[in-house]
Amino acid sequence: MLSSRSLIAQYVSCAIDGGMSGDDVEVHALPMYHCAQLDCFFSVDVYLGATSHILPGPIRHAAGHDRARTRYQAVLPPTVWISLLRHPDFDGTDLSSLRKGYYGASPMPVEVLRELQERLPGVRLWNFYGQTEMAPVAQTDSAAG
Repeated sequence: MLSSRSLIAQYVSCAIDGGMSGDDVEVHALPMYHCAQLDCFFSVDVYLGATSHILPGPIRHAAGHDRARTRYQAVLPPTVWISLLRHPDFDGTDLSSLRKGYYGASPMPVEVLRELQERLPGVRLWNFYGQTEMAPVAQTDSAAG
């Protein structure tokens, strides 16, 4: 059982360590029943008063979901980042407004991190990891800049 205090500590930890603020616009493409999506991102947005856009799935995000005028961020597990990089519409999609990218749930291959940094040079990446029992409170910044 997670206490309200542990969840608030989780939100504050994510906001500070993940560079989140009330000015953020977050794209939520994963199910809300995933602890990371709910407790590391959506609930943090609510806590901070940030804007949340809930999408029906992650592939649509890269396949042309229009955010060209808004600086936004996205959280996706490594397998979905890889799927997006391999999506036929990826190179033709304007992702210049994407400013932050978060990943977790499994290890991110170093080659994929390099490719993300090469193909999305304006995006700062964070590795969020942890366990539900931690609220999930452990994360780290994986790319400076």
